[in-house]
Amino acid sequence: MIRIWWLITCGVHLDLSEDWKDPIDQWAHRIDLPLRFVIVAFLLHTIGELGEASRLYNQAKDHFEKLGDQSGTAKTEHQLGMIEQRKGNYEEAIRLYDQSLEIKRKLGNQSGIASTLHQLGMIEQRKGNYDEASKLYNESLEINRKLGDQSGIASTLHQLGMIEQRKGNYDEASKLYNESLEIERKLGDPSGIASTLGQLGYIEYSKGNYDGARRQYNDVKAIFEKLGDQPGISRTLHQLGMIEQDTGNYDEAIRRYDESLEIKRKLGDQPGISRTLHQLGMIEQRKGNYDEASKLYNEILEINRKLGNQSGIASSLHQLGMIEQEKGNYDEAERLYNESLEIERKLGDQSGIASTLHNLGMIEQDKGNYDEAKKLYDQSLEIERKLGNQSGIASSLHQLGTMELQKIRYYEAIILYNESLEIKRKLGDQTGIASTLGRLGRLAESQKDLTAAEKYYKEANQIFEKLGEKPHIELSKKDLERIRQLKEKT
Repeated sequence: MIRIWWLITCGVHLDLSEDWKDPIDQWAHRIDLPLRFVIVAFLLHTIGELGEASRLYNQAKDHFEKLGDQSGTAKTEHQLGMIEQRKGNYEEAIRLYDQSLEIKRKLGNQSGIASTLHQLGMIEQRKGNYDEASKLYNESLEINRKLGDQSGIASTLHQLGMIEQRKGNYDEASKLYNESLEIERKLGDPSGIASTLGQLGYIEYSKGNYDGARRQYNDVKAIFEKLGDQPGISRTLHQLGMIEQDTGNYDEAIRRYDESLEIKRKLGDQPGISRTLHQLGMIEQRKGNYDEASKLYNEILEINRKLGNQSGIASSLHQLGMIEQEKGNYDEAERLYNESLEIERKLGDQSGIASTLHNLGMIEQDKGNYDEAKKLYDQSLEIERKLGNQSGIASSLHQLGTMELQKIRYYEAIILYNESLEIKRKLGDQTGIASTLGRLGRLAESQKDLTAAEKYYKEANQIFEKLGEKPHIELSKKDLERIRQLKEKT
């Protein structure tokens, strides 16, 4: 499909039959040159060829400026902003969007203004500035309501839902998604319907309701298959792989990821390839196959460096740091984390910063440097509280509780674990609940309260059994067996 469009828009001669060549050349040369650049750039942008897409957009922009076509200039600056946004160069993206926005305001192009405000909101959302993102989305939403642009309204409601989802406000997120879904159904927009159903599936996934999420994703996949939407199919296969991965069904997860990867390779979707390789790397990491995991992460790193995707580079460095941390190579892990952190600070990626500070805290905790670990956890926690990221808050509280347990400060540990557990219960985070119950069991065991320890371990085991998380099932069974043996001796 892409090859045909290339021929149509540029008049490039490849190995087509003579019946095709003349009509294509005649049609292609009736298109204005700047528009040809824009169409081909858009196609390249879609498949992840960002450098070439940027070059062509800039050529189109030069032509529009020479023609005095302000509308064309604003549109190409918007597209260039999207490329920089995709690469993680947020400041440059904002600069381009602001230039586009200034022209659109002068022209009174309300639809264009709404579109650019929406993209600026997405950047603030990615950086974790949820209040600013919501402000921009609501400004865009107000314009779209005045214009009666139902598609724009649905899209913005969808993004506002994602913010609430990220903050752990699943009920509010579901409300916004369902508002978006109602509009998409009225519009008969199957792609939009599938996308929103996918997010509702992700809420179920986040709450640990894997059966519900699986059903939702299979419905989404059926829509994309009916549409022949290969990118949509590949994304959904990826999500189905994540469910199998989280429930410990690694072989099935790998099968799903490989199916997704095959489509992405055919499409030339480099960012998509990177994301799926990342998940395959995580499976190898969980299985303790560190060499294979490192190989995959380094392949991703190479892709992201070629794409200029700073956010992806930071993520890969972070994962490589985790491998070194798990192997006990703390100096190398710290080097990789700090390299990741430097990029995250430049991007203003608050969520990434919090995550990396958390992991640096874990290293200090493992080394017994509790004061330094607490300082890092507190920094991470402060950011997570500002973001409203309930999952991140619960994770930091859990680690602070573990540190208090190691310091034999049981009362403090109980408070922190229970605070973490309360949040996880509200989120429906079944894996997180089981993990904290396991730590409470360890705490009770340390206090020689074997009855309470057995209760906590049993609850944790039941959850892991329900989720099918095989590695955790084995560990929780060992904990239960150890407690039963201790009770027999007393």
